Amino acid sequence: MGESFNKVWRVRNEGTCTWTGYELVYAGGEAMNGTLSNPVPVFKPNEYGDVSVDLQAPQRGGGYTGYWLFKNTAGQTFGVGSEGDGMLWVQINVEFPLPSGPTPVAAAGATPVSSGTTPVTATSPVSNQSGCIYTQNSTYESQILGLINNVRAQNGLGALALDSQLSAAALEHSLDMACNDNISHTGTDGSTWYDRARKQGFANYNSARENIYVGNPAFGGDANGAFTWWMNSEIHRKTLMNADAKLIGISYIYSDASTYGGNYTTLFARP
Repeated sequence: MGESFNKVWRVRNEGTCTWTGYELVYAGGEAMNGTLSNPVPVFKPNEYGDVSVDLQAPQRGGGYTGYWLFKNTAGQTFGVGSEGDGMLWVQINVEFPLPSGPTPVAAAGATPVSSGTTPVTATSPVSNQSGCIYTQNSTYESQILGLINNVRAQNGLGALALDSQLSAAALEHSLDMACNDNISHTGTDGSTWYDRARKQGFANYNSARENIYVGNPAFGGDANGAFTWWMNSEIHRKTLMNADAKLIGISYIYSDASTYGGNYTTLFARP
């Protein structure tokens, strides 16, 4: 409790102008006693670099998450991801104090939990017909389902059942995004999510709605990172929290052919 630490994110300037005089600003959640505005190093277009903030764990036990955004010299804030509205986040667990006893034992301090540290089991790399090498990860897919159904339950909504046809449609699109570096709801063949659901034989394909996310699991693009990004984007959160949805398809594909590595597709629909 009360332990100080430095949180570092590795980011890439995907824009066309150099980031000069930009700041990393607190956007919500637990501030963890961090400075609300922090200078960002100069980043040229397509350049990778580290941004960081000094934080301090709260003086109370529990789990805490803080959110951060970039701010340009015009005072406009923006985030990360394909649409530029995903927040950077930091999540920590602070252990509760141990009961006092004959031999005092110091309670453990805050342990920063960086994205991608959850042990996961991925398939062995395989190659598709075009020669794209990729892996799947059922652990991430299961975590996505659990996170979505948990937040729906907290808001009085029914749990979503995993549907094999929707999952097959989601897999098709995740593979397309990963192997063709195509960050879009439209497939490289011109297909929409309706088309992909219909192709798999899903009867009520017109009810389908799709969320996608791309991110390297080494830099926050794990299952929790994808879920957090969706929840912090109004349009994606509405899709995820749609009361009419009863079924879901989920797919995660990782490939080095993709700029961002990890590619998630979730497809929501009514029976």
